[in-house]
Amino acid sequence: MNLLSLSDRCVVIEECETALYRLLHDELGFDVITCPLRVLNEFGGGLHCVTWDIRRQDSCTDYFPNQNYESECQLDLDNYHDKTLFSNVNEQKA
Repeated sequence: MNLLSLSDRCVVIEECETALYRLLHDELGFDVITCPLRVLNEFGGGLHCVTWDIRRQDSCTDYFPNQNYESECQLDLDNYHDKTLFSNVNEQKA
């Protein structure tokens, strides 16, 4: 199940996901927008992956506070606030 939530009742899914459409729309009553992105599946991606947010207005929340792990990808997100993707990349190259 790979989708993009626009609100608590509206989601976007890939148009070939007919079973998912029936579940979300027909059985659960969601507003479902379909989008032709079949080519993403060939590379292992989906709507959730290609729409990953690069700028947020809320804070970073740990949804697994009892998980004991050290992330190799932990970022200091404050350094990225109010910047574009390109300015962040250029700063890291310098």
